[in-house]
Parts: sequence; C-alpha cells; structure tokens
Amino acid sequence: MSAGILDKEADAPISLPEGNLDYAIARVLSVYVDDTSTKLSSLSTLLLRIQLFKNLIKQRFTTKNVEVSKDGGFEIAAHKSKVPLEKLSSGEQHQLVLFFELLFELKSNALILIDEPELSLHVAWQKKFISDLKSIIALNGFDVILATHSPQLISHWTNIVVELGEVDEK
Repeated sequence: MSAGILDKEADAPISLPEGNLDYAIARVLSVYVDDTSTKLSSLSTLLLRIQLFKNLIKQRFTTKNVEVSKDGGFEIAAHKSKVPLEKLSSGEQHQLVLFFELLFELKSNALILIDEPELSLHVAWQKKFISDLKSIIALNGFDVILATHSPQLISHWTNIVVELGEVDEK
C-alpha cells in the first residue's frame, strides 16, 4: 500500500476476539494468511524497485516529491501541486527516464551501453551516479559499459575504470 500498488482496504486492521479461537476458525484464518502472503510475495520485487526509484528521485528532486499510484503511475509534485514531466529540467527528465528504464523496463542479464550520462547533470548528481547505478544493478542484475569524460563521475571509482588510451589517427 505504501508503494502505491495496492489499495488501502480498511482504515483500521481487523481485530480478533480476545481469548482462544475455535480451531476451525483459526485454521481458516491460517489458510487465508498463508494465501495472502503468497500472493503479496509476488509483488516484493516490484516493491523493491519502486522504493529504490522513489529514493533515488527524492535524493535529486529536493524540492519535489514522487508519488506512485496504480491509477496515475509516477507523478511529481511540488508544494502539493502536480508538476508536468515536461516542466522538469533536462537533468531531472534525464534521471527520471534513465532510472525508470533501468528499474522497470530492462531484462536481467542485459548489457547496457551508457554514453556520457553526465550531460545535463549537476556535479553533485554526477558524483552519486555510479553508486546509484550500482544499487540498481544489484537489484536488477545487468552489466553496464559507460563512456564518460567527467572526472566527477568516476573520481571514487578508479578501480573499475578502463582507460582507452590514445587513439591512433592512421
């Protein structure tokens, strides 16, 4: 419910009567709880993706909130008013689309090529990009080859950098 993918069924949880339950009632409730847990567990991966997406966007859109609903999808709000996606800055749009694609559209074991992700990104966002990308990879299981000219992007990640070297003009 907190992720916006299930409706809130009741304002208050159902309470059980005090004392011991009749065995038949307890057995029926046990089957219901097990069945519900099984059904909800199928949504656990989606829940983790939504939570990571919201967290990544919240870290960047400091004056805006991202809300998720099964009817409206992802919506951005500022001061409790919806913000049309086309009104976001180019950097905000870039991050929103990239993170959405990597979290929700990508098949596992894919190889993704990212060219100069630092374009339109604030330096603070560049510094966080690789660690955020690694958290998405840990959740979705894919590989990335990234090309960049930004020292801010790779400054803390020299152990995974491969320099291409000089280009032969022949």
